[in-house]
Amino acid sequence: MELTCSACIKLRDGFSSLEDNYAADLSLLSTILDEPCPSHNALFRYIKAQLTTKDTEIYLFRVSANHPLEILFEDGSGGIRRMEFVVTKARDGSRSFRRWASCHGRIFDPHWIDVGLVKSWIERCATLHGNTCAEPFRIVRVSPDWLIDTLDACVVPGRGITDYVAMSYRWGASKGFQIGAEFEVIRKPGALFEKNVTDKIPLSISHTIQLVRSLGERYLWIDALCIDQSDKVHFGRQIEMMGAIYASAKLTVVATDGDANTGIKGLRGVSQSRDLESVVLPLFENSTIIRTETIRNYDNKTNNDGYIKGTPEYFQRGWTHQEFHLSKRRLMFYGERVFWQCTCADWYEDLIETERLPSKWWSPFSSSVMLKGVPDLLELNLALRGYAKREHSYAEDSLPGITGLLSILSRSFEGGFLCGLPEACFDATLMWTAEGGCRRRVNSGRNHSALISPLPSWSWVGWQIDWLSIAPGEALSIMGAGNRRRTTPITQWFTHESPNSGLKRPIRTTWFNFHRLLKVELVAICLQRREERSELRYGKWYDAYGVFWIKWIDGVAYREGQGYVFKDMWDSHDLGDVDLVLG
Repeated sequence: MELTCSACIKLRDGFSSLEDNYAADLSLLSTILDEPCPSHNALFRYIKAQLTTKDTEIYLFRVSANHPLEILFEDGSGGIRRMEFVVTKARDGSRSFRRWASCHGRIFDPHWIDVGLVKSWIERCATLHGNTCAEPFRIVRVSPDWLIDTLDACVVPGRGITDYVAMSYRWGASKGFQIGAEFEVIRKPGALFEKNVTDKIPLSISHTIQLVRSLGERYLWIDALCIDQSDKVHFGRQIEMMGAIYASAKLTVVATDGDANTGIKGLRGVSQSRDLESVVLPLFENSTIIRTETIRNYDNKTNNDGYIKGTPEYFQRGWTHQEFHLSKRRLMFYGERVFWQCTCADWYEDLIETERLPSKWWSPFSSSVMLKGVPDLLELNLALRGYAKREHSYAEDSLPGITGLLSILSRSFEGGFLCGLPEACFDATLMWTAEGGCRRRVNSGRNHSALISPLPSWSWVGWQIDWLSIAPGEALSIMGAGNRRRTTPITQWFTHESPNSGLKRPIRTTWFNFHRLLKVELVAICLQRREERSELRYGKWYDAYGVFWIKWIDGVAYREGQGYVFKDMWDSHDLGDVDLVLG
C-alpha cells in the first residue's frame, strides 16, 4: 500500500502496529484537511462535524495490537475526547485488510442483534477455554429449587439440573412483582407464553426467556419467577444459595439498561429494534473503517471503585454486585449493545478475534491470588470497596447481598468472615476507615426471619461508605505494595447473638502467626548503584548488594530467592568469603 500523505502514513502505522502504547501526533485538524488527500478526508471531515471548537490538535493512541485505534482531540471544554476506529473489510469485498491491520472489525446491524454471533461466542468459549471458564471458582455446582423450562414455557423443579443460564438485572419499579399465588399457574406447560401471564411479567424477563430459548439453552433461573417469596423456608434457602446459583450457572444474561420493565431491544421478532448509529467510513484506496462505541471507550472518567460515572443504575444496586462478579460467563446488554465477558476473553459485535481487552470493570477474581487460597488484604479491600457504597432497598440486605462472594473468599481467610470482616485478621480489619460520605444503614423493620442480616456499627456492612479502606497498608498482601504497618492483637474477642447471651464463641485471630522470622543464608553476588524512585527529579542514588538466599544440599548451593540489601547495612555485619557451586 503506497502512501505519500504523512497523516495517512501515521494512520496506517497506528492500525498495523504490533507494539503496545502506540502514540503519534498528527497535526491541527485544519492542516490535515487542507491537504488534498482523498484517502483520509472522509475520516477527518467526520471528526470535524463532531467538534464544538474551530480547530484542535489530533493525536493517535493505541493500547495494544488487539485494541482499536483511538483518535484524540480537545472537546472544547478543556477535556479530551476519544473516538475508536477499527479496520473492517475492503470496499471490493476482499479480506486484504487482514494483511496490514492487526485489529479487525465487522460491520454490525445497528437495529437487530445477531443471535448466531452470540451462539458462536458460547460455543467458542466452551471449546477454547475449557475449565478456565467452566470452573473458575472450583466450587460444587448447585441446583436451584426451581428453573424456567424455556422450551415448555413453564417453571419446573431444578433438582439435579446444573446446566442452566441465570439472569441478573435491576428490579426497579417492578420490585413489587412476586409470583406468589401465581406459582401453581406458571408450572403448567405453556403458561409463560399465555397473555394473562405475560401481561404480569416484566419485559426484560420475558425477553430473556425468549432469548435463552433462541440460543438453544433450555433452563433459565430468574429470581422473580423461580423464588416463591410467600414460602419463607424456600425463600431463605434460595437467598443463602444466591451466590452459588450465579457461580454455578453456565452463563449469566446481564441486563444493565434500565430495569426489569425496560426490556432488551434488538431481539428480532421479540422486542423493538435498537437505535444505534453505525459509522462506516472509507480509508485509503480500498479499505473501510468503522467507529466502535463499546465499553472499551474511556470517554467517561471512572469512579474510585472502578465503575463509570453515568452508567446504568444496575451498577449502583447492592445485590447486582455479587451477581455480576460471581458470573463466570456474562452476556452483557449495555447501551443497547451486546458483548461477551468470560475469564479469558471479551468479545464484541464490532470486533473480530479479540481476546482480553481493557475493561471498565475490575473484578475481584481477575487475579487468581485469592482463588488459590492466598490471604491478601489488598485484594480483599478492592473486592469490598465497590460494594460498600451501593444502595439497598432494604438496608438489612447489606450482609446477605455479599455473602456468596464472601463464601468463596473464605477459602483464603482461615475462619471465614464475621459480618464482613475476616476472623483471621479481625483486629486489623476492625480498624477499617471511611472517606467521603459515610451513612449508617438502618434496619427497615421488614419482618423476614429467613434472613440473618445484622447491621453492626463495628463492621462496614452497617454503613454505606463512599470509599472503604480495610486495613490499608497492612503487611498481608501478596504484592507487598504499601506495607507500612503490622497489627499485633492485644484483645480477646468473642461473638454472641445478644449482649446477654450465655454462649460466646472466641474469635481466633490466626493471621498474626503468619509473620515469623526465618533464618536464611545470604550471599552477595554483585554491587549495584540504584536510583531512588521516590526522588527521581533530585537524582538521588544509593548502593546496594544483589544477594541470593541459598540452601546447601550435598555441598552444592541452590538458589531459594533473590533480593537487594543496602550496602551500608550489609557491610555493618561480620562477613566472610565463601566458595560455592550453584546448582
